[in-house]
Amino acid sequence: MIVFDQQGHGRTPDTSRELSYPRFADDAAALLRALTVERADVMGYSQGGGVALRHPTLVNKLVTRHR
Repeated sequence: MIVFDQQGHGRTPDTSRELSYPRFADDAAALLRALTVERADVMGYSQGGGVALRHPTLVNKLVTRHR
């Protein structure tokens, strides 16, 4: 199981770069690639599900919830 905070969320400090869904998606994809994960089952809450959809080749299964 891999759990991480998007930049500027949770315990991750704020940043001066612009926060956006494409950047969040690229960060998540870069993490999976750095860990040599070819495809992942993803559970996303709120924006996490949307972020996962931006790199569909890395997603095996997706469970998402949005309020």
